[in-house]
Amino acid sequence: MATLNKLTAAAVKTAKAPRDRDLWVNDGGGLWLHVRPSGGKAWRLRYTVAGKRRILDIGDALVKSLADARVDAAKYRELIDRGVDPIEHDKLNRIAAREAEERRHIEEANKLTFSAAVDRWARAQLHGRKDSGREALRGLQKDVLNTLGGLELPQLRKGDLVACLDGIVARGSRRQANVTLRELKQFFSWAEAREWIARSPLAGVDKAHVGGPEAERDRVLSPDEIVLLRDQLPAANLERRTTLAIWIMLSTLCRVGELARARWDAVDLEAGTWNIPADDSKNGLPHVVFLSSFTCRQFTELRTITGWSQWVFPAPALKDRPIRRESITKQIRDRQNDLAHSHRSKARHTLRLPGGNWTPHDLRRTGATLMGENGVLSEIIERCLNHKEHRKVVRTYQRQELVAERRQAWQILGEYLDELVCGNPRKVVQLVRGAA
Repeated sequence: MATLNKLTAAAVKTAKAPRDRDLWVNDGGGLWLHVRPSGGKAWRLRYTVAGKRRILDIGDALVKSLADARVDAAKYRELIDRGVDPIEHDKLNRIAAREAEERRHIEEANKLTFSAAVDRWARAQLHGRKDSGREALRGLQKDVLNTLGGLELPQLRKGDLVACLDGIVARGSRRQANVTLRELKQFFSWAEAREWIARSPLAGVDKAHVGGPEAERDRVLSPDEIVLLRDQLPAANLERRTTLAIWIMLSTLCRVGELARARWDAVDLEAGTWNIPADDSKNGLPHVVFLSSFTCRQFTELRTITGWSQWVFPAPALKDRPIRRESITKQIRDRQNDLAHSHRSKARHTLRLPGGNWTPHDLRRTGATLMGENGVLSEIIERCLNHKEHRKVVRTYQRQELVAERRQAWQILGEYLDELVCGNPRKVVQLVRGAA
């Protein structure tokens, strides 16, 4: 029988390899101390099974003691005596452990409710969105999770999900149905990658089955409609600040969300500027709006109403937060509805115009159109809209700000609206032509 336990703890500690080669020190019974020139030490078990010579790594000798290495070596020698290869034995154990973990993972996923899974997805994926995914979660909760959220993921059926989407279409919100479909498909793709589900229950469902293709909006208010809007606003029973918001959106080309999140420290009425930070703009680019005299008057009156807050449009019940953009949109939409709703304005039809229903975003399009009709170049209008240049070469090499041209474009629009809405004669303006 081979001699065992030849080494001592002190010998293990002091063992040192030559500079040019490894050192192997035998403890007996196939257990060796492997010392490298770099100073690293490891326990190795040398053995032969079925005619094959093998070396098994038992552990780091700087971490595992000599006594523990001997205990492990004894366990492995019992396997060898039975004709079992310890390396293959450990490999099979690792595979079995991994399969058990996968089964546990699948069992946990099968017990995960739809709402809980969406919550995990939101925390992992939606934090990078401007609103941290609040709008997406609000829509899913309202139209899908309220009905199906308590179901476990394997219980979700395509028909039930499509029925929720059909409900959105039934209330006349085809675009929202498509948006909700997109969010659901992103969630199920994420869940499928984690093997929570074998396949997305919405596989094969697209916009054609839900809200259909989305028509590009082209609604522009005519000059006559703008005058009519002015005359109809007093009877609409709008909050005064919402009326001012309408004229600000029309005269600045801003988005409703940008205005809803505006802070007073970003509005300089003396300099005639409003700075929209990158976090609030749709394309993530900061934007400076040069305020016309018409627009400055709207902001000046608005400051007398909300100047006590840091927000231009503070939320009524939450003084430290701005209103939601839907607040302005809903007030305008409610006054163009046919159906009466509880807790909604009774001044239904008061903001209807001959060209059809209109939205805050249509005011942005209208302002841009009026700029063009008053001689402003398309390139300047695009800058006023804060559109990102889609041509990469132009975006890369042409960085001119066109400040004078943009300032004048907004002033031209403001003077036109001043004459149209307030009856103030326009000044004669010499257009500054920007570089093409």
